[in-house]
Amino acid sequence: KTWRIRIVGDDSHPIARKTALLRYLAAWIGPAAALAVYAALPATPLRRFALLIVVFNYAFALVDREGRFLHDRVAGTRVVRDA
Repeated sequence: KTWRIRIVGDDSHPIARKTALLRYLAAWIGPAAALAVYAALPATPLRRFALLIVVFNYAFALVDREGRFLHDRVAGTRVVRDA
């Protein structure tokens, strides 16, 4: 409410708890994958490239035609301004 935004479904209706949980879990795809890659790589400078996975997860919004994040696409949600 402070930022005057809300999360709605693709149909512009409020989302159910199940959808909110899916969105939350989908938001962890990038960070979880990055941690897995970081743990799998040997202790070399290559480990820092695991960060690129996290960057991709959030940079997705820059190339998405509607400016939605990857977790919004997965969950079928969008962030809208609250009037």
